[in-house]
Amino acid sequence: MARGELFGNLDVDIYFSSEEFKELGFIKIKDKKISHLALELMLEREGSSPLKAVVQKQEFDDLGDGIKVERTEDNFSVAINQKGYDRIAENSKWGTRYDSFGSKINLYVED
Repeated sequence: MARGELFGNLDVDIYFSSEEFKELGFIKIKDKKISHLALELMLEREGSSPLKAVVQKQEFDDLGDGIKVERTEDNFSVAINQKGYDRIAENSKWGTRYDSFGSKINLYVED
């Protein structure tokens, strides 16, 4: 089961099983629109209630690491493009800095 941790309200680690990671690559068709399946999980954090995170493979242009993070007060949205997906698949771990504060997100695939 996917799980995540939020450290110091900035750095994020997300762990997938290999099966969950493969499912991120699957597509769904709804109302004649094609998209990738999204995976929802809760990010545990010390001393506070968990935050919701949604991870989804998306197609977007990126000169960086292939991971895009949007954070609101209540949740994280994590988009992974094909380049990021391939790197995670090859290395079982991939990450990037996602904001101007140098916050990091790391994605892991566990067997």
